[in-house]
Amino acid sequence: AAYAQALVDALRAGRLEVFSAGEAAFSGLQGDAAALNVAIQALQDSKATTRRLAAEMLGKMQADSAIPALTRLLSDPEADVRTSAVAALGALNANSELEAIIAHLDDPEEQVRQKVLSVIAQLNPPVSAPLIEKLNGLLNHDSSIAVQMQAAITLSKLSLGEQVIPNLIHWLNSKDSQTRISALMAIKEIPNSIGG
Repeated sequence: AAYAQALVDALRAGRLEVFSAGEAAFSGLQGDAAALNVAIQALQDSKATTRRLAAEMLGKMQADSAIPALTRLLSDPEADVRTSAVAALGALNANSELEAIIAHLDDPEEQVRQKVLSVIAQLNPPVSAPLIEKLNGLLNHDSSIAVQMQAAITLSKLSLGEQVIPNLIHWLNSKDSQTRISALMAIKEIPNSIGG
């Protein structure tokens, strides 16, 4: 109980270091109705930092009952909060909210689009023609190279890696060293079966 209260106090105070702990540190709160209730209520706090930390906490608590509240947070005005909500829904394996998550592939902020792509790969949804079209659109036309590369990783993890090979070759041959480094980092996340 004391630990739960300490976490709640840290959440309200916005003490970031407490929330760098892994999921194991939060597992003891899974059955703590008071802590869960406070965290869900904090999703509506006036401070964006508190809303973001609450979303992270609920994901680490594996609080499935928070899925509806986290889904509502996808429309938060702050990109950091939307990103945390997407990450928490991914941590909760919230396949029931896949459509709402996928809708944020159109988010105006690249960090949100990038996180959505990562969570889509994690949730492994049914591969539909509209989803493939959307992912290919991000791969080839997104304004952010980081989003393009995450789209390549996601397509590969959905067993559509053949489509990303030309992009990877292009990035690896870029005159920009940062693009080449980022491409190598992306390749590390791509399943070994690509191309074969």
